[in-house]
Amino acid sequence: MKYHVLPFIITASSNDLVLQNAYSICVINNKSMKSFLEEIDSKCISIVDEEILNKYFQDNQKEALEYLFNNKIIEEEKNIHLEFSKIHFLTNDSLFYESLTFNCKGNKFDYKIDKLDNDFEYLDFYNDTLYIVILNPFNLYYFKELVNFFKNKDLLCKFAFSYNNCFYFSNYYKREWGNPCPLCFFSQIEAMLRSESKAYKIMNFQTILDIIYRNDPKFEVNIIFTNYSALGIVNHLLNDLNCFNNYDINKISYIDLNNRNMNYDCALHWELCDCYE
Repeated sequence: MKYHVLPFIITASSNDLVLQNAYSICVINNKSMKSFLEEIDSKCISIVDEEILNKYFQDNQKEALEYLFNNKIIEEEKNIHLEFSKIHFLTNDSLFYESLTFNCKGNKFDYKIDKLDNDFEYLDFYNDTLYIVILNPFNLYYFKELVNFFKNKDLLCKFAFSYNNCFYFSNYYKREWGNPCPLCFFSQIEAMLRSESKAYKIMNFQTILDIIYRNDPKFEVNIIFTNYSALGIVNHLLNDLNCFNNYDINKISYIDLNNRNMNYDCALHWELCDCYE
């Protein structure tokens, strides 16, 4: 059995550990439980299994699970399935629109491609459709509006966008699944870039954007693509449509546009987001 870890914050207090999440606050003084939670927190573990539970609790595993469930620290992992009848591509970039129009021909999926503008609510949306949104330029304000729109309608979606001279691909998201949403994904990117800035004591892409966003929340991050560079991004999206398990669905990735290297990770919940509730 595997269990999904719900987002929490822990703080050391004397010899105790104070845990806070969206549901409760608890003081933990059990040595095994403290060590277990500290490892999960330090390693950003999102799924726990029998092996790690046995490592810390051994014969007391039943009581430990009961405590973790009662305080909503973990829950049974949901097996989610990527099911859709059609794909609807939405993009605000004319080059990606043309690339999708050409490269989707002959694809086995029933698909539709539309140009996206700020007035996106005029489009028709359906529950049996996967929506893939490609943003270049990337406007954080507009991105949040789009994500919340898909959240509120509980529509299956995936986002791809330009940022920090990379092209990022979110995991697949549907509100009913309770998995990390695209806003959680973006918060991971921001956190990573801010940590890099602090570690090396430098001004980087994110710190400059933070300054710009204070004065202009609708500032657009734009990258100029060629037909060749757009092709790799479109192909990655099309080749990523076969998902067989939770890892595939929650997989996130990005292409470094400097060297064309592809990097992969797993989506995590952002503690300030309500998508896991």
